[in-house]
Amino acid sequence: MYCVISPDIALRSWIGVPCAFYLRHRSDAVGLTREEFECLLLADGRHDLPEDAVLAGLLARGLLEACGQGERT
Repeated sequence: MYCVISPDIALRSWIGVPCAFYLRHRSDAVGLTREEFECLLLADGRHDLPEDAVLAGLLARGLLEACGQGERT
């Protein structure tokens, strides 16, 4: 499945919190699992992401948006 990160999401990494995101209009960060973070890094509309529990969870939380291959990059 091809996906892109939702426009209001920014990925971040800090010492002590290596995998996180925040909403662009808020300042509080939310931690992610390593698998979630890596899935979000690949969500560029060009990579075919495996349809698994991690992807389903990110889509359900609104962190990813489905798209066609190369449709949105």
